[in-house]
Amino acid sequence: MIGGAVAAVSYTVGYFASGGNKARITMADNSTTSTYKYDPTIGSDTMQNNINKTRKNFYYDDYGVGDETSGDAAWTDGTMNPGNDTHVLAYTTKANYFTGKSNIVYSPLAAQKPQLLAETMIHETGHALSNKLRLLNESIDWEKEFGLKNRYTEMLDTTEEFAVYKLEHISRTINNYPIDDFIPQFRLDKMFKLLDFARQNLIETAYKKLMSVFQRSMK
Repeated sequence: MIGGAVAAVSYTVGYFASGGNKARITMADNSTTSTYKYDPTIGSDTMQNNINKTRKNFYYDDYGVGDETSGDAAWTDGTMNPGNDTHVLAYTTKANYFTGKSNIVYSPLAAQKPQLLAETMIHETGHALSNKLRLLNESIDWEKEFGLKNRYTEMLDTTEEFAVYKLEHISRTINNYPIDDFIPQFRLDKMFKLLDFARQNLIETAYKKLMSVFQRSMK
């Protein structure tokens, strides 16, 4: 049992040292809620069918995703509010301690709109796989460290988020999504250069480990 105890301790340390014990939230901005309009008459069964159909694009690899459901609309734009009066498109729960899987909850707005759902699902699946792999994830305080505060600094607040938003340009190219839906590549490159080597390395590691999620055509 000594070996088992050591393994259990190792897993516990790895679980809490990584980002696996943190939930991930994808915020909605004004451009999203102005482009996509929420329809309160669409039922939960239809939204769940949309989620299930879109998930089939990932074939037989679950990428660490557990259950996927739609949540309740907290605002008239169809987004959720898990706290702090925020407008949230979707969130990925922390990884289950035993299975390593994370659940994803989509806002009604995301679950109703096929393209928005596809883009959001790819993003959240990236977080789920990161949880499964227990990748290290460090925070980035752009305002405190670099005097920067804008819509992008709020989105790129961790090394994992930075890698995921960078990877989105792969899925954008494959699926011909509107470029306005994504953080400009030149902006990512410029902000990346400001970071220290350790966090740059974490971003590059996550980028490579999560790339397979983003290399797919979403029907």
